[in-house]
Amino acid sequence: MKKAQRKPVKTGKQTSRKMARPVAMKAAAKAAKKRAVPASAKARARQAPRPTKARAPRRSQNGQTAAELEALRARLQNLEDIMEISRLKAAYCEAVDGGWDRRTHRGEAVADLFVDDGVWDAGKIGGRGEGRQGIIDRINSFQHMPFALHRVTNPDIRVNGDEAVGKWHVIAYLSQPDGTPVMFMGTYRDKFVRTPQGWKFKHLGGSAAYFASQREGWGVGSYYKENPIAARDSSAPASQPQ
Repeated sequence: MKKAQRKPVKTGKQTSRKMARPVAMKAAAKAAKKRAVPASAKARARQAPRPTKARAPRRSQNGQTAAELEALRARLQNLEDIMEISRLKAAYCEAVDGGWDRRTHRGEAVADLFVDDGVWDAGKIGGRGEGRQGIIDRINSFQHMPFALHRVTNPDIRVNGDEAVGKWHVIAYLSQPDGTPVMFMGTYRDKFVRTPQGWKFKHLGGSAAYFASQREGWGVGSYYKENPIAARDSSAPASQPQ
């Protein structure tokens, strides 16, 4: 009997070669696909802008945005303007009041608070003065009053850029030329403008709500009550301070 011939056993090397063949083919196909993409397409892809995220508003060191800082600056400027206009009104009262340590109604000091073409207008109760000299003449005409004291209250000041309007209540205590004390109550409605020298009056207007003669006087001070001889010897009536 012939011995059966055995088929040669396939070695592991041959098996691994067959398995590696498909893997190599896939890698080659992938590389070919990459090579098929034109270089220009790759360049365009690199140059295409990437989507950007929205930037948050820039903040200062203390965390405030530029818009918040600008709003704060505007509010501060508004408060400073109101304060300056309030002081301007107080300076007006200082210029027209007097009789105890200075003369009343100083026209030059009042005119300095107005722009050159400003207007002082008290209507029927006090007349009108236009321009610097007109205001000086009108205010000086009241110097025959030996006593004047204005008290302004309830300020309402509205600023709009370089212009502003203001409203006040006023109580004025005055002495007529004959010494008769009178009391005036009314309102001021004023207009202001900003100048290189600061805020100035453009128009000062007054209107009366009440005007009365106080013939009984303002009373007698405690000093004169305690020293009747001093009151009798005084060259001026106690109700008419000089």
